[in-house]
Amino acid sequence: RYVVINATVALSEDYVATPEKESAIKSANEKLAKGDQKGAIDTLRLAGIGVIENQYLMPLNQTRKAVAQAQKLLKSGKYYEANLVLKGAEEGIVVDSEMLVAGN
Repeated sequence: RYVVINATVALSEDYVATPEKESAIKSANEKLAKGDQKGAIDTLRLAGIGVIENQYLMPLNQTRKAVAQAQKLLKSGKYYEANLVLKGAEEGIVVDSEMLVAGN
């Protein structure tokens, strides 16, 4: 099982600004501020704007085990080893990228 710990939404690299697209972006931002991601994506799709979403996923069970192990090491005064265990957990984070809307 993975848990989303962060996500970003960005315009695709081939984006070229036009007044219509700027208006669509403003409208999409307003929808995102209200929590309407689907409405925002639909607005951008209609304007032909490519959008990329990155989700940062943490493996839940692996991270829990690493944190528990790090806590034991900290109680034993093994700070360096605890840091290495936590660093290993951090390196287990996976980035999932998805093109949500195909650009023109």
